[in-house]
Amino acid sequence: MLMRDVLYKLTARGKVEHAAIYNFNGEKIANTDGVELSVDEIKSLMQCLTDQKKQLIQMKLAGNSYTCMHHTSPNAFVGRADQTLFVACKCKKSLVVGLAHTDSPGSCIYEITKFGSQIRQRGY
Repeated sequence: MLMRDVLYKLTARGKVEHAAIYNFNGEKIANTDGVELSVDEIKSLMQCLTDQKKQLIQMKLAGNSYTCMHHTSPNAFVGRADQTLFVACKCKKSLVVGLAHTDSPGSCIYEITKFGSQIRQRGY
């Protein structure tokens, strides 16, 4: 199964609206419609994920200004902009990104971190 198909399966559950996987250089591996982050945005996310000192961070991603913080998992980063949630999960060789509406059923954070841990176990 292609990674793009796996992402669409992830979004079909309704907890995650859009998802993407990028390598650490900011190159897109796979994505669903609705997620387009620049190389600089991915590099900024990677820097935030590795720097655990800052508690709250303002970050502009895909044209939205998010207030972000580290999740309880050291590999996850969560942000909110108006009615949109943003989740990034660092894996071995990639970064999983998910977007959801705040009124989405269930937890986008759980889905993305679970998906991230699954592909991390597979070496991505």
